Amino acid sequence: GIDLLGYGDSQELLWRNPEILYLFPEDRKELLRQLKGTGKVKNFELLLKKKNGDKVYGLLSAVATIDGGEIKEVVGITKDITERMKNEEKIIKLNLELSKTNKKLKDAHLSMVQQEKLASMGQLAAGIAHEINTPLGYVKSNLNMMERYIKSQRDCLKEIIDKRGGSIQALTEKHDIDYIHKEVPVLVNETNQGIERIIRIIN
Repeated sequence: GIDLLGYGDSQELLWRNPEILYLFPEDRKELLRQLKGTGKVKNFELLLKKKNGDKVYGLLSAVATIDGGEIKEVVGITKDITERMKNEEKIIKLNLELSKTNKKLKDAHLSMVQQEKLASMGQLAAGIAHEINTPLGYVKSNLNMMERYIKSQRDCLKEIIDKRGGSIQALTEKHDIDYIHKEVPVLVNETNQGIERIIRIIN
């Protein structure tokens, strides 16, 4: 253990506080607590401090001699696991980076799915608009025709009233009243069909 921490021999540590060997004094307190409790420790992880200040990850297995509830002597072996711990830190860092990358990929995928949905909705809306425009076209055309027919009937009636006694037959022929009477129900029926078709598309 002395060589591991960069000290030439145990004499360098003879009058020093043992806590200088530990990066975290709490590690030493926990080690002593376990040794007092069971008289031994196995694979106890601790973070030690080298003579030059560098940190060393150690794995300690030790047996304590206890007399009167006090530790008199500790014999053990400390294994340097610094490289292993550094590798574990690298793996943890890589896992965090992978997790971030996966999140970015998921977010990108979700964004693409949303864009595809929006595009599909746009295509659907365009299709619906096209389907609605067709019946709307002939509904509008029929209404224009009915407006002209109604005007013709109104003009015919006005002439009949004005002339009073003129040939009604001649006036009805002049304004195509018989044709209008036959055509209006057809226009109304087509208009109703167009409106029903629009309602079905919307629903």
